[in-house]
Amino acid sequence: MTVLNYSYVVNFSRQKIWRLVAGFFHGRRYWDWIEKVEPLGSNPPQRGSMWRFHVITSAKPASVEVEITEWLEGERLALAPLGHSGCFEDIQFFQIVVDLEEKSADQTRIKICFEYEPVSKWAKLKNLAFRRQGYLRLIAQSIDVLSRVAKAEAELEAPH
Repeated sequence: MTVLNYSYVVNFSRQKIWRLVAGFFHGRRYWDWIEKVEPLGSNPPQRGSMWRFHVITSAKPASVEVEITEWLEGERLALAPLGHSGCFEDIQFFQIVVDLEEKSADQTRIKICFEYEPVSKWAKLKNLAFRRQGYLRLIAQSIDVLSRVAKAEAELEAPH
C-alpha cells in the first residue's frame, strides 16, 4: 500500500477551513477534478453517511462512492470507498483523512493522508515513476485552493 502524507499551514482559523470542507458536501465546488458531490441518502455529512463523488481523471470520468468513516466537527474527516468504487486509473484507493490542527487563532495546519494501492505491476511502476508525485501535487493544489477561497471570503466579509 502507498501512503501519502501532506501537511501545510494556512493563515486562517480552523473553523473557517472546516466550514469550507463541510460546505463541499453541500454543493460547493472548489476543485476542477471533482465535478459533483451528491448524497446517497438523506443524511447530512456525518459519520456513516454515504456520498458519490464524480471525479474527472486523465483517463475518463469516474464515480467514487464513499462512506464518511470519521466526522469530528471542526477537526477531522475520513472517507473510505464503498465496495470497488474506489478503483480508478489503475489504483484502488482505501482512505483519505483530513485533519485540521489549530496552530493559533488564525493559523491551521491541514494534514491530509491518502492511502491507495496500485492494482497491477504496470501501475506499480507508474506509481514509482510519477504517480506519487502527481498525487502530492494534487493534494498541494487542493490545499492552495482552500486557502484562496478562504482569503476571498475573508475579503468579502471585511468591513469596507
